[in-house]
Amino acid sequence: MPYTFREAEEKKTGAVNFLFGFLMIFYILSLFLIWQAAKAVLFLSFFRGTVPSPTGVHLMEFAVISMISVLGAFIHWKISTAGMIEKVALAAGARPPDMDDEYHRRFVHIVEEVAVASGRIRIEPFLIPSHSLNAVSVADTGGRAAIGVTEGLLAALDRAQLTAVVGHEAAHIISGDSLANSIACSLFGVYAAMLSGVGRGLKAVSSTGRGKGAGSAIIAMIVIGTILLVVRAFAFLVNMLISRQAEYRADAAAVRLTRDPVALAEALYIISRGWRGGGQIPGGIAPLFIMDPERRALDERDGPAADLFSTHPPAEKRVRALLDMARQDLSILESPKKIRMKVLYNKGIMRVSASPAGDRNPGMTCPVCSSPLAEAFYEGAPVHTCSSCGGMLVREDVVPRVLVRDEYDFPEQVRKAAGVIASNRMPDVYKRQAKGANAPFAFNCPVCNGKMKRGFFSSAYPVEVDFCESCGLYWFDKEELETMQCVYELSKHGA
Repeated sequence: MPYTFREAEEKKTGAVNFLFGFLMIFYILSLFLIWQAAKAVLFLSFFRGTVPSPTGVHLMEFAVISMISVLGAFIHWKISTAGMIEKVALAAGARPPDMDDEYHRRFVHIVEEVAVASGRIRIEPFLIPSHSLNAVSVADTGGRAAIGVTEGLLAALDRAQLTAVVGHEAAHIISGDSLANSIACSLFGVYAAMLSGVGRGLKAVSSTGRGKGAGSAIIAMIVIGTILLVVRAFAFLVNMLISRQAEYRADAAAVRLTRDPVALAEALYIISRGWRGGGQIPGGIAPLFIMDPERRALDERDGPAADLFSTHPPAEKRVRALLDMARQDLSILESPKKIRMKVLYNKGIMRVSASPAGDRNPGMTCPVCSSPLAEAFYEGAPVHTCSSCGGMLVREDVVPRVLVRDEYDFPEQVRKAAGVIASNRMPDVYKRQAKGANAPFAFNCPVCNGKMKRGFFSSAYPVEVDFCESCGLYWFDKEELETMQCVYELSKHGA
């Protein structure tokens, strides 16, 4: 790794001190400007235009402002840095791994292997239920650290590529970059909410206010809103200064750890070409991810402006640097064989396979034919299947995982059915029918024995399924889940 333990600890301490110092200065300047604006508005309202000079600040005023600022910065720091991992996980909608899922188990094992290779550091794994392609690391001041990946990335990468991504995120944790970024995101994410409040207040006052009081309130809110915009922009610059060069260092450290620069280059290539979570992953935690969730032209540029206003370096530059280490060029990534390595690696995983236990659950019977349901895996995800009618019982949180996994081709009849659905969508009709009311002859839920609802899965995936709201379980008749998965594939590739 690029840092000794002592150097890493010194870097972490320096980053923490810098951020706390910045927070104190920010509070002093902000309160000073807000106090001046408040005095101006008060004199404008009550003394009809007699406004004191902005430089008219007494020593006592400055001392009081400084004391309040230090106290405010300390309280803000304590609140913001408490439970940072949980806050980031909540913002990203992350969940703990499902150890019954083969893909999740593989990810957990990779995290454990990388943690041992990195010096037996403790890293908590988590999954983000999104079909986007991205990965994130977060650390807190208590010594905890976590690495998360999206379900889409978990399905898109083979083991070597996923190991390289986890190695990259582990390098951020060891070097202290993850801690610094986590603190920065936690400290300043609150101002996005404040700005939203200012916007709502301005709209409400301007539409309903009357007289000088309303005018003064609008002036005050404009001044405060402008100040907060400037401060938020400055905080955004702090995030960018911390994160952009750190990505190059983490790439290099991951190569030292895994000895496989091509695997990381392949992973970055795949991530850069896919949807990275823009619009779903909050922008306030973007610096924590391996690539910016938002796809912006500035991200792929070099120069002073890009260094200031982009949180991550150009993907192509990162990929080329990694390929140079292996003495390869971009042509190796554009080969279908390389991009589809995952299929070869996982060729032993059948679309539906028996679970290691292979037991039938005597307490759960098929809602169609009353045969016992057996534990199985569908593309590595845990399901219950009926060997008699071919139906499948699937947990609500498992369905999105299945949609993004594409290990095997589909039968011709499934492709035909999916093609008809994908080319004849009627969003309004599907929306009304999605998870509709109880249907005639409704099935009984295998778990609670309650009546299941029959309707389209969603307007995006208009395949009729049965759903138990109480248990969060879907029942798919034979080939229904494969059809929905094929619809997703056709939509993803624009077919």
